[in-house]
Amino acid sequence: MKNKIISTLDKVEKGTLVIVFITMVIAIFIQVINRNWLYLPLSWLEELAVYCMVYMVLLGTELGLRDDTQVRMTLILDKLSDKAKSVINIIVKLFVVFFAILTFFASINILGMQIQTLQTSAALNLPMLIPYSAFAISFAIIIIVQTTSLFKMIINFNNHNYS
Repeated sequence: MKNKIISTLDKVEKGTLVIVFITMVIAIFIQVINRNWLYLPLSWLEELAVYCMVYMVLLGTELGLRDDTQVRMTLILDKLSDKAKSVINIIVKLFVVFFAILTFFASINILGMQIQTLQTSAALNLPMLIPYSAFAISFAIIIIVQTTSLFKMIINFNNHNYS
C-alpha cells in the first residue's frame, strides 16, 4: 500500500514538474521575444514564470530528498562504521521529517491567512493561495515520503547484523 502511494505521488510530482517547467520556459521565451521585438505590455508572463519556479524548487527539493541527491557533507560520515553511519542517517532523517512538519504547519497558517484576506497577485490577479500552496503541497509530500523512508531505515537497522 505504501509503495503504491509513493509511486502515485512520484508520478504526479514528476508530471507536475514537467508541466510547470514547460510553462516556465515558454513564459520566459515569450518574455524575451517581447522585450526585444514586440514591446507588448505582458508583465504577467514574468509573474507566471516566478510562480512556476517556486513550484519547481519546492517539488524538486522533495525529489532530491527522495532519491538522495541533495548536497551533503560526507567527510566524517565516510570514516564511520556501517552501524554508526546508519544511526547518523536515521538521526538526519528524523531532523528532516521534524523540519518538514514544522514548515508544513507554518504553511497551513499562511494559507489560512490567504483565505481570510483573499489577496491576489499583481499581474495575474491570481489568488495568492495558489502560489503559497506550493509550500504546503511539497512539505506534505516530504513528510509522507521521508517518514516512509525513515521507517524503512529503522526496520533495516533492526534486521541488519552489525558484527
